[in-house]
Amino acid sequence: MFERTTFKTVALPAAGQSAVTAALRFTPGPLKVEINLSLEALPNLVNTKKATVTLEHADTEGGSYSTLETVGNMVVTGPSSGGSAAKTWRLYIPPVRKLWVRAAVAVEASGGDNTAKKLTFAVVL
Repeated sequence: MFERTTFKTVALPAAGQSAVTAALRFTPGPLKVEINLSLEALPNLVNTKKATVTLEHADTEGGSYSTLETVGNMVVTGPSSGGSAAKTWRLYIPPVRKLWVRAAVAVEASGGDNTAKKLTFAVVL
């Protein structure tokens, strides 16, 4: 059902930048697949600044990726004391999607240095 491995990780980008995991290939059709998106604690996330996680999909691994709109964004906001706790989102990949899916993470400009932290995109088997 899945190609390669069932999880991918990526280091968070510098503030004002974005990064993506490698993509996972899903079988076509109305298959309900649970995934976890896990973001490590971000102790340097600045007050009111955001780290935003989205899912993207494409027809081919090297193709042009677009946001998987039916899932929405997952957002962590730095509290007034700075930093944020670890966060895991559990959701289902919608059956209406393209074959290749990856996770993207963006850190808002002036969001602090969180580059030592990781986002993990995992399929729950």
